[in-house]
Amino acid sequence: MCYDLNNLCIQGCSFVTLNHEDIYSSANTLPLILQPEYLADVIIKAEPLATGLASDVHGQLTVLNKGSVCDLGGSSSKVCNFHFRVKENIVDYFYPGTQT
Repeated sequence: MCYDLNNLCIQGCSFVTLNHEDIYSSANTLPLILQPEYLADVIIKAEPLATGLASDVHGQLTVLNKGSVCDLGGSSSKVCNFHFRVKENIVDYFYPGTQT
């Protein structure tokens, strides 16, 4: 049985993918990456800090919640930024500037 991504969305299923942009950013694979991102309700990106390495923060997490389409035809998107620190068995997430 074969399903396309549009049918998965209608049936209430979740589709999770891991994309290494540094590896899969060639022109041949770009449409394959952009299609799920376009259809996604939530996009989570983990990246290194833009300012470089830090001992107390290991990276930044950007969460884009596209939300639902409003009655007027527009959509309400919300972007949240977090920092994270990887420990032995857990990952701590926090707002930038709130951890010392």
